[in-house]
Amino acid sequence: MPKGIPYTKGEKRLAVHVEDHPVSYIDFEGTIPKGQYGGGTVMVWDQGTFETPSRAPAKELESGKLHFTLHGKKLSGEWYLVRLLDDKQWLLIRGTNNMRPVSKKMDDTSALSGKTISSSPPEVPCGNRIAFLPQNLLSRQINFWLKRLLLKENAGLPQKLRVH
Repeated sequence: MPKGIPYTKGEKRLAVHVEDHPVSYIDFEGTIPKGQYGGGTVMVWDQGTFETPSRAPAKELESGKLHFTLHGKKLSGEWYLVRLLDDKQWLLIRGTNNMRPVSKKMDDTSALSGKTISSSPPEVPCGNRIAFLPQNLLSRQINFWLKRLLLKENAGLPQKLRVH
């Protein structure tokens, strides 16, 4: 999301689809060696749960509109995703209630370890692991939560799923 996440009811922001990353890397924090895809410092930006009022969220998303609620350490509340004419461009619209914007300190802090992105995590051999990078962390976080809705491994799970 080039201009960040909307925090005020009715506020709209452009959300651009980014490459999906494996859910198995959800707890990874460390350094991806330079020269590899996503090279640099990686942190888990947010953790929490999400829910959708729909019994068929994948169909809603495919049709171009999805209503969802996040219950994270940083993000909480309702949002709507509405696809624009281009399949990769969406509007993220804040639903009911305003949310206090995430502070600069909180934005820089891992929801998993409490470390800041500016502190240097230890080198971790990680192959091609990808997690949430600070430059695109909000769009990647939303993309991650939405990806969980579509995973085959979630078939049969209740609407409210635990996401770490």
